[in-house]
Amino acid sequence: QHRIVAKLDAVFAEIDKIKKLDEIKLKSNNFLIQSYLDNIFESNNNLLKLSDCCEINPLKSEVKNLDDNTEVSFIPMKDLIINNKLATPNQKRRLKDVKGSYTYFSEGDVLLAKITPCFENGKIGIASNLHNSVGFGSSEYIVFRSNENLKNEWLYYFLNRKKFRIDGSKNMSGAVGHKRVNKDFIENTLIPIPTIKKQQKIISDLESLFNYSKEINKIIIKKQIEIDCLKKSILQQLLNISMVDAA
Repeated sequence: QHRIVAKLDAVFAEIDKIKKLDEIKLKSNNFLIQSYLDNIFESNNNLLKLSDCCEINPLKSEVKNLDDNTEVSFIPMKDLIINNKLATPNQKRRLKDVKGSYTYFSEGDVLLAKITPCFENGKIGIASNLHNSVGFGSSEYIVFRSNENLKNEWLYYFLNRKKFRIDGSKNMSGAVGHKRVNKDFIENTLIPIPTIKKQQKIISDLESLFNYSKEINKIIIKKQIEIDCLKKSILQQLLNISMVDAA
């Protein structure tokens, strides 16, 4: 038993070292992405308030002429996936069932969770592939509709920064567990707006970088799962051997 335990301790210590290194790689990968985003958006050129370049929370009156039985897309908070640029719906509802208490948005609008901990966790996405180009979702969404000088992908990457989430978490109000980011903070946050051509060039670079980063994360996570399976397999094999020896 002492011999088996000593072997297990030695092998598992090496495995734990590998896991810790992989965890460091994951954190480093995510840190590099955020650093790159900060370098892009820390420019002091052509700064505008979000309220001056976006329509925030468009009015439901835009769909007042639609029949109440019209099917529209529905995106609850659980379907707004972290680090997925496109928020695509899995559900449809009739307009009359959602227009009362849910948040309205349309194709291409940017959705941002305003309540803790969803805001801090980075729940954000661009509404895409909406049925009849109309969507409704959680009452805890802030909806942004960019104007002609601001691409929605540029806005998405700006809002999807850790620095923005940290600043926003310092500007929340409400009861513990139900705090929401303040409307004034959102409206008065400054965003740099270069030309549309430059926005598109940087967005293209960001797409490549994010896709590459996701692939790296997938490889590391897969390796961690395989290591856990290896750990279980080693343990099982040694236990089987010890049982045979005992017999």
